[in-house]
Amino acid sequence: PYLDPDLSLALDIADRLQDGDSTNDAITNSLARNNFLKTLVSQMGSKGEIIGGGMSSYEYYTEWYIGGYEGKTGWSARTPWCASYISWCIAQVNLSIARNAPRYANVDRFLDHFSAESWLSPDSTPIPGDLVFFGSNNDPNHMGAVIAVDEEAVYTVEGNTANVVGIRKYALSDETILGYGRIEWKN
Repeated sequence: PYLDPDLSLALDIADRLQDGDSTNDAITNSLARNNFLKTLVSQMGSKGEIIGGGMSSYEYYTEWYIGGYEGKTGWSARTPWCASYISWCIAQVNLSIARNAPRYANVDRFLDHFSAESWLSPDSTPIPGDLVFFGSNNDPNHMGAVIAVDEEAVYTVEGNTANVVGIRKYALSDETILGYGRIEWKN
């Protein structure tokens, strides 16, 4: 239910990352970037809950982000969570990031982080592990991470897409893509 029909490239990569055979982990030339991709796909099908716990005792990405719902007005498991999901995945591989790891629950703030550092325009060609920002009129409203790219399309892993972590496909020329953020990995 959370997959578009023609995602064979991205699904093959997701399967390779989840199969437990480390020889299939080399999706990119960076071990850190590959570990980030593995973390992203380990959450496939989540409806906002953290699958497997990771380095957290919290149940939901938004709950992890704010350190628990108690006393936090306006926060719940139903709070929009695409950015919290990406933040949680980044935190799982934080020691592999060369600079300050981005951690935001707000898509605008996430995008601003990259505007000052490693921002790629929408006509750039992203690589697996880059973050992708969506919206209109330079107003971001959703984000995910690139898992694959071919000559015509970018394939993404997104949290809170149809209320699950799922894979999507977009034409590289899709007008809703505002650009890409490249995390600086240590290797």
